[in-house]
Amino acid sequence: MRKAYLFIFFILFLAPVISCRKSTAPGVIPPMPKPAFTDAVPITDKPSPGEQIVFIIEKANTGKDKEAEALVMYTIEMDAEAILVKQPADWLAKDKIAFWRLLTKNKTVIKTEILNEKITLNFSIVWFRLTYKDGSIKEMETELHFMDGKWYMMVDQTMLK
Repeated sequence: MRKAYLFIFFILFLAPVISCRKSTAPGVIPPMPKPAFTDAVPITDKPSPGEQIVFIIEKANTGKDKEAEALVMYTIEMDAEAILVKQPADWLAKDKIAFWRLLTKNKTVIKTEILNEKITLNFSIVWFRLTYKDGSIKEMETELHFMDGKWYMMVDQTMLK
């Protein structure tokens, strides 16, 4: 009877563990699992996160703030940081206008270049570079969330640093 219990124990508990273990030669490190983020792979036929950033900056740069704001989520999490850097802590209409004016340097962006984008399911991080008419360049990153078939840019006031 005891042998039967040991056999059942082996089958139920040890066999799955042993079969799941990848065999490697001594001293060889097993391969790492795939990272959560992958290189940009479109979820749908809609614009990629990077294309969405270019579109949003273009709209804000041409004075179409309302069209840009339709694809933007003003984050609350960063408001505490905004207070620490002595910037407005709330997103009133005038603060949103001021944000776009400062980000585009009074609508003087001449080029928006996507440096890299990483996507995982409905979340992405995009690194991009803004080039202004005065020759200055600003590199930044932002998060985007995929909801309702669109990528929404997460905006916080620390992007103005």
